[in-house]
Amino acid sequence: MYDLCKNNQRVAKLQLTKVAHRLGEPILGILDFGEASVSTYKVSIFLESQEIVDPSISLRQTQHIARVSRKCHSEFHTFCLNNHSLAFSLPIPTTASPDFQTTGVKLQYHLKFEFITNTSTPYLSINADERHEHYQSQQRVPVSTCDCQIPIKVYGSPNGSDRATYGRPHSFPVH
Repeated sequence: MYDLCKNNQRVAKLQLTKVAHRLGEPILGILDFGEASVSTYKVSIFLESQEIVDPSISLRQTQHIARVSRKCHSEFHTFCLNNHSLAFSLPIPTTASPDFQTTGVKLQYHLKFEFITNTSTPYLSINADERHEHYQSQQRVPVSTCDCQIPIKVYGSPNGSDRATYGRPHSFPVH
């Protein structure tokens, strides 16, 4: 369970079914907005991978490598203003590479969450009596964004199908 916060105010609670996955499996989770102190209008969730190269062997700057090696494998977008909770599923492609690490290069996965939020109420009370109250949406609402990343592990598929891309397990010589 993760508390996703903006300026120490809860935006949502995140619950993932697990944090270690295999290629081809979906990443399943629930965002709970029930105890949020910030209204969320829209959420976008991305499954991304990124290569990290040891600066001692890198020919380019770290920021450049991060920018060109970042890859989005799947994404989820939805408007969620009046939702109490929200379920999502992000598939991990079977053609993707699993996590790995060598002495010079590391490939890692993370879930990137982007929220469009507002701290004020999005509705105005226009008429009220003892039995009910009528609301109207505000025409202009000041919003802001926040994002966070949750690391996850991605392992190879259990039957080795990720290694059989070329019909059989194959190795490439490096010169």
